[in-house]
Amino acid sequence: MFRDRSLRPSPAMVVALLALFFAVGGVGYAKRVIKLIDGSQIKKGSIGLAQLNPRAVARLKGRTGAHGAQGSQGPKGDPGTQGQVGPPGGKGAAGASGVTGATGPTGTADGPAGGALTGNYPNPGISASAAVLNQTSFAQNGAFWLSGSIRSQGLLRLGSETGTSTPPDPNLSFSAQYGGLVVRRAVSDSFAAGQVVAATDIMLLERDNTIDGLKVKVTKFFANPNVLEDAACMGISSTGAAVNGYVSFPSNTAAGTEAQLIPSGKNWVMMHCVFGDSFNAGHVTSVELLRRSGDDFLVGSLSSSFNQ
Repeated sequence: MFRDRSLRPSPAMVVALLALFFAVGGVGYAKRVIKLIDGSQIKKGSIGLAQLNPRAVARLKGRTGAHGAQGSQGPKGDPGTQGQVGPPGGKGAAGASGVTGATGPTGTADGPAGGALTGNYPNPGISASAAVLNQTSFAQNGAFWLSGSIRSQGLLRLGSETGTSTPPDPNLSFSAQYGGLVVRRAVSDSFAAGQVVAATDIMLLERDNTIDGLKVKVTKFFANPNVLEDAACMGISSTGAAVNGYVSFPSNTAAGTEAQLIPSGKNWVMMHCVFGDSFNAGHVTSVELLRRSGDDFLVGSLSSSFNQ
C-alpha cells in the first residue's frame, strides 16, 4: 500500500521545532518532545557529524577492518650520523709462524782487526805482542781450524816429533839447530848464470846460463873437517830417459867453489834434487822442479830446514 511521505517532517524542521520547544517550554519539555521522534522519521544520511555531539561521534566507531595490502617500499632514507668509536678489542691469539726465508748471500769481512790480531780483515796478522800459547812449554789439546790460508815468515813444526828412533833435532855437536821446516813454491824464470833456485846455509842450487843445466856452489868456508856437503838429483828427460847427477864437496872446501850437477843438453822435464850437510845432520833442502821440453822456465816446490 502506498504511504504518503510528504507528511514526514524534514531534518531542518525537526531541528527548528526542537529549538522552539527549548525556547518556549524549557529543557524538560524539550526532552518530552524528543521522545516523540524516532529513527523512522529521520531521512537516511540527512544528519551529518556536525549536527552530533562529540559523545555521539565517538560511539560511531565501527569494528577494525582487515589489514590492507602492503604498500610499495619507500625511498631510501639519508645516512645517519657516525656513531662513537667503540673501545679497543682484546689482543688476538698469536698467528702461526711463517715459512723460513732463503739464506742470504755471505757477507764480506772487512774493517780493522782487534785482540791478538793486527791489520785489517780479510787478511789480518797476529800481533807481535799477542799472548800466543807456547807449544814448547806444554801440550795443547785441541784443534785450530782456519778456512783461509796460513802465511808465516818462520818455520813450521808439525806432528808429535815422536815415534822414530832419532828425533828431528839430534843435538849433535856440529848439527844445525832445528827450528822446523819451510815449505814453499819454487820458481826460476831466468837461466842466467848465478840465478838461485834453492839454498841451504852453506850451498846454493843455481842456473848455469843454459835452459836445462844446474850447478851447486859452496857459499861459506868451514875449517872444521867434519863439515861435508852433498848434492844429488834424479830426473827424467822428454824421451823418458833417466837424468841423474851427484856432487860431493870435501871438508875445508873454499867458499865460491862450484860444481856442475846436471849438464846442459839433457832436456829434462822433471827433476828432484836434495842437497845439504847429511854427515852432521845439518840443513838439508829438497826441491822438485817441472820444466817443459825446450823451455827455460822452472816451477815446483821445496822444503827445507833452512828458512828461505
